[in-house]
Amino acid sequence: MELGWKKYALEVFARVGRREGMALFERICNRLVISTSLGVVLAVFASEYLQPRTQTWARFEPMRVLHFPYVVFLLFCGSMLGKYVLRDRALRWAALFVPLAFAMFCFQRLEFPSSYHVEWPGRSPRNAWVQAFEWLRENTPGSALFALDPRYMHRPGQDYYGFRAYAERSTLAADEKDASAVAVFPDLAWQWNLEVTDRENWAQFTLADFERLKKKYGVTWVIVERPGVAGLSCLYANRAVMIT
Repeated sequence: MELGWKKYALEVFARVGRREGMALFERICNRLVISTSLGVVLAVFASEYLQPRTQTWARFEPMRVLHFPYVVFLLFCGSMLGKYVLRDRALRWAALFVPLAFAMFCFQRLEFPSSYHVEWPGRSPRNAWVQAFEWLRENTPGSALFALDPRYMHRPGQDYYGFRAYAERSTLAADEKDASAVAVFPDLAWQWNLEVTDRENWAQFTLADFERLKKKYGVTWVIVERPGVAGLSCLYANRAVMIT
């Protein structure tokens, strides 16, 4: 169904291009209909008939063939809107994009309240979790293995920042972030489930639980939310988290 309406819209665009004498636009739309249809057919074939025999095809994620048509389709929608509706009327452009930009700004502030709206290069991060990640990147060895709440990206004020991208260090598997990798590489499922399950009650962890992680996985550092855990020495702390 998703392919159907997109295919129909591209065919409409092709007819508009033919009527308006835009030969290149028409040709691109027609070619995109053909290439997208063939790509989806091959993707479905690989997913339904080849994947049960081998997981190799799943790793290619064949349905991503739709990404390029989506981008081109949105560009074409914008061009049609500008050409036939907005035209050269400044008030029409303002009436569309001013409320749109304001709505996007408001939703972004609601979604990521603990971060700057624009993170300029070289600007110190406002988010306390990112501050901790950057500190440990500069002050811990590259071979360090960290443990933190497997659902840390859902914690208040975290704003969905990934640990590995900012810290450039290894950590035990995360519940959300690493689940997608497990879906593509099923052989990792057992280890992923083991590491996540072993930290299921992270908020109630005591010193003995952290010692267990160190013995079982070789964890050398942990990140906990304030006020911390009794018995753990603190090497770094900010308003949200502590590194021990």
